[in-house]
Amino acid sequence: MTGEGAGPVDDEADFVDFAAACQGSALRAATLVTGDGTLGREVALDALRGIAADWGAARDEGPERRLRSAVLRRAVVVATDHDDPVGPVRLSDEGDEDDDAVDEPEVRRAAVRAALAGLPPRTRAVAVSRWLEDRTDGETADHLGVEAAVVAADVDAARRALARADDRAGPLPPEDDRARDLLTLVADEVPEADLARPAWDAAVARRRTVRRRAALAGGVLVLGGAAGLVAADRGTRRGPAPAPSRSAAPLAGVRVQGAEVLYGPEPDDEESLPPYPDAAELGLRARLGPGADTPLEQLPSSGSSAPVAAVFLLRTGNDEYKPAVLLPARSPRPLVVPMAPLRPVDVPANGRGVPVGPDTIERDRHRLVFVQPDGLVVLEVRSTRTRRIPMPGARPERAGWAADGRTVVVTGSSRSWQVDSRTGVVRPTVVPVGPGWADIDLASGTPVVRGFSPRGEIVGVRSLDGPETEVSGFSASSPDGWACRLVRLGAPEVLGGRTEGLLAARRGGGDTRVLAASTAPGVMPGAYRPLAWGPQATVVFESRSAGPTGRPVLRVLAWDLAASRLYLVGTLDTPAYPAPGFSDDPFTGVWTL
Repeated sequence: MTGEGAGPVDDEADFVDFAAACQGSALRAATLVTGDGTLGREVALDALRGIAADWGAARDEGPERRLRSAVLRRAVVVATDHDDPVGPVRLSDEGDEDDDAVDEPEVRRAAVRAALAGLPPRTRAVAVSRWLEDRTDGETADHLGVEAAVVAADVDAARRALARADDRAGPLPPEDDRARDLLTLVADEVPEADLARPAWDAAVARRRTVRRRAALAGGVLVLGGAAGLVAADRGTRRGPAPAPSRSAAPLAGVRVQGAEVLYGPEPDDEESLPPYPDAAELGLRARLGPGADTPLEQLPSSGSSAPVAAVFLLRTGNDEYKPAVLLPARSPRPLVVPMAPLRPVDVPANGRGVPVGPDTIERDRHRLVFVQPDGLVVLEVRSTRTRRIPMPGARPERAGWAADGRTVVVTGSSRSWQVDSRTGVVRPTVVPVGPGWADIDLASGTPVVRGFSPRGEIVGVRSLDGPETEVSGFSASSPDGWACRLVRLGAPEVLGGRTEGLLAARRGGGDTRVLAASTAPGVMPGAYRPLAWGPQATVVFESRSAGPTGRPVLRVLAWDLAASRLYLVGTLDTPAYPAPGFSDDPFTGVWTL
């Protein structure tokens, strides 16, 4: 985090949130590679401790990637150095069940364990990376530090081994989807463990030890450091400083009841905002949307391993939709997904609801979830395979991924559910749940930020300072615990008549931030809609206004909370008029990042 209030407490909370969301996948990967539950736990804990020890740098460069590489490499070393040959994967110290009680899935699970045990550790790591973690060959090679040709050979070897364990495969090795299912069958049996807090505590203890050792040689270190600085200063010829780039000026604003309220620009001034420097990192272009000039191509039925940057909802008939996914690594334009049409859901408060929201895209950006009148549809973009999970009589209104990347949180007008996307098990919840990492809501009329566990349970609620508000729409959240939501503002006389805007807050503490929308002509109701979070506490959102002809003008902006600045990400294609037959343009205007 780079905003106000950053410090040791924030670092600890950030890491614990991250580790809680990732520890399950790390533990499963380590266990399958080492072939032993105890060794797997040690490997996962050691990798997390390493991330915690260098949390500042790891957070900036992407902790998930660093953790994935550390787990796989360490697991290979541990498995290779283990004295005894690795037998079938041992998940826990519990005794084996009676043979008479073993069912068909357990027989297949045992066969997969035996197949993995017959592979070298590196080949097991390649199989885990490719199928359990859904990485490409190139990503797998990078994580393991090997050549792509080595990965390809190991993939072939793993396929042949799994074919012997799969009674459904026939004479051919299993395809990616089947190989993934076989590994998941074993991985699902790995016992869970809470590693986040032990990893942080171990890293803190090690830092204290290092500081004590450094203090013993402090004089030598300081003297050597000073001499080195002097020598560097004398021997280095500095070139001219680079010219500063065009940057956004900090937004003007006012403090209201303890909150920082910034004034958003008028619509005409948004075009002159400087370009968002991290747009390329998020895969966002200056012009977003499906366009209407030429028909979109279809995503091949074999799918794509490229990460999804955005999803656009296209109208294909009366109350029928299909998603188009933006895969910048594959195509500059969105690709229509070949799947059965999606339908709107009934929302008593608002009429018809759309099946896309801020948490439609899973955090690894390869899977999508859509709420439907009778349940859920989970789309695997890498294979275009869909899974329909029925929820009879539930009447769901919204669905989104929880932070663990496996649980789907579903909410209705008065009920909520947790759905396991792998098994299809639907579990009603007693207390409210939410997707993502956090959200903004009201509690007894007071705005609060709520933090969620990896599976979507509420783990903390913090009251927020600021003007009186009413929430609207949905929140977008980040792994750092930030949440942002459209709100209607009280005290308009203090805010120059501004009555709505974005409210952003962090579950771990710090100031409440508000970006109040302009009241200039053309500003539409619901002027701002949060989409996603970029790097360094920056929220990406949609700004809505009306042009001279009355047609909507949609821009994508980025709000840097730490610097109180706005940037222009790009403009969005104008959606078609919603009445059937009025326009041939299929874009509904519904989309998300």
